[in-house]
Amino acid sequence: MQRFISIQLPNGKRDSISSRELEISFAVEPLGEKAVLLRFGDQISDKLYSQVALVKKALEDHQIIGWTECVPAYCTLTVYYNPLAVWRSRSEREQQDNTIFDTVCTRIAAALQYNLVDQIQQSHSELGNQRSGILEKGINETGMFELPVCYGAEFGPDLSFASKHCKRGEQEIVAIHSATVYSVYMIGFTPGFPYLGGLPESLVLPRRAVPRMSIEAGSVGIAGSQTGIYPQATPGGWQIIGRTPVLLFDADRRPPSLLSPGMKLKFRPIEKQEYYSILECPRQQMDYWREAEKWH
Repeated sequence: MQRFISIQLPNGKRDSISSRELEISFAVEPLGEKAVLLRFGDQISDKLYSQVALVKKALEDHQIIGWTECVPAYCTLTVYYNPLAVWRSRSEREQQDNTIFDTVCTRIAAALQYNLVDQIQQSHSELGNQRSGILEKGINETGMFELPVCYGAEFGPDLSFASKHCKRGEQEIVAIHSATVYSVYMIGFTPGFPYLGGLPESLVLPRRAVPRMSIEAGSVGIAGSQTGIYPQATPGGWQIIGRTPVLLFDADRRPPSLLSPGMKLKFRPIEKQEYYSILECPRQQMDYWREAEKWH
C-alpha cells in the first residue's frame, strides 16, 4: 500500500525558476498501525533534507488531531499518530475513506497545502516578491554551532588509516574535516548520536572490517559519506579520527540531546591540554549547552 503526494509551491518569479524546482513530492507508506513513512528519495543531500525539514515544520504547525510526533531522517519523515483518535475525529468528507491510512494521507496533503503554501507566500511578501529559497533553506541557518575536537593519537586512532586511504597527510585530513560545515540530519542510533551530512568526497572511508567492542564517548568517526559523534561508550565500526570533550547527551536536561536535527555544525581542532580543560570544567560544559539552546 502506497500513496503519492505532490505539492506545487508558489513562486514570485515563474520566468526564472522551473515549476519542478518548486514542487515537493513524496511517497507515503504505512509503518505499522500507528505511523506512516514519508519517503522523499534515497540520497543523502541537503536538498532532500530541506524538504523533510520543511514538511515536518508544516505538519507540526498544523496540530492535526491524534498526531503525536514527527521524526526526521536523511530523506524520510516518520509521522506517528493515535489511530483511534484519528478515526473518531474524521470529518464528513473523510468518512468516505476506507482506512485510517487513507485519512492520514488526506490530512497530510491538506495540512501541507494550507501551512506550507502559506509559509512561502508570506516569505515572498516579506522579500518583495523575490524567491525565498525556502526549499534550499529548509535547514536552520540562523547560525553555526562549533564543537571542539582533539584529533589523532589516542583520541583518533584511525586518523593514520584515513591518511593512507585518502592519500593525504594527517594534518590535511584534519584541516578538511574541521573546515567543513555539516548539517545535523537526525539523532540515533544511540541517545544523542548525531548523523551529520556534508562530508567531502575526499574523506569518504569504509567502515572497519572488525568493529570495536567499545568506543570512547565523544569519539568523532567517519563511515562511508557520513560523519558522526558517539555520545556514550558503545561498540561501533566507524573510523575514529578524533574526540570531543563536550557532553552530547544528558537525560536530566530538556531536550536531553546537545544537538538536534537542522543545526549547522563545525568542528574546531584543539590540543590535548584544552581537551582536558573543557572535559573537567562544568562551567565550560554548561556554556556549550547554553549555546546549543539557541538552535533547538
